Amino acid sequence: MAERNDSPVEGELFYICFPCVRVRRLGTKIEFVYVSSEESTFTCRRCQRSCKFVLQAVKVPPHHRLSHLCSECNQRFSTPSDLFNHSYGHSGDWPFRCRLCYEGFAMNSEFERHVARRETVRNLRCNECCREFKAKICPRTYTDMRRLQHLYCRNCCNVENRDIIEYVSP
Repeated sequence: MAERNDSPVEGELFYICFPCVRVRRLGTKIEFVYVSSEESTFTCRRCQRSCKFVLQAVKVPPHHRLSHLCSECNQRFSTPSDLFNHSYGHSGDWPFRCRLCYEGFAMNSEFERHVARRETVRNLRCNECCREFKAKICPRTYTDMRRLQHLYCRNCCNVENRDIIEYVSP
């Protein structure tokens, strides 16, 4: 049985899904552009799966400077993996997501770092009664609440904030 040739011809345009980009390094210089569509699907050249979110790829000449473009926001990236990780922000389909602050992460290592920082017990001061208290809180949530002066102890806190702050002491 003949083996299928996946090697693109220079200038040929094709689509490749995110799992195939991660698994297989294409031996040629490839330029990627993130594309998505709610109405139609794209067929991955490698696995033949239909996907709504893919990377559009084209083989480029060896002397061509690679620039991987996001078609949603026109931001350029130096590597396909940077474009790949960025694309989750547009699709919202993050592989890792914090259950408390709902922040999404493209890589498990980023998510684990977030969880570790969230587990840090912080010494805080209530913006209402000025009492000190200890709590665990997600890093970005902490930064936002501190900037907006919305850090409250358990006694002064409204009901909706109790889900995002884990109080360690009153």
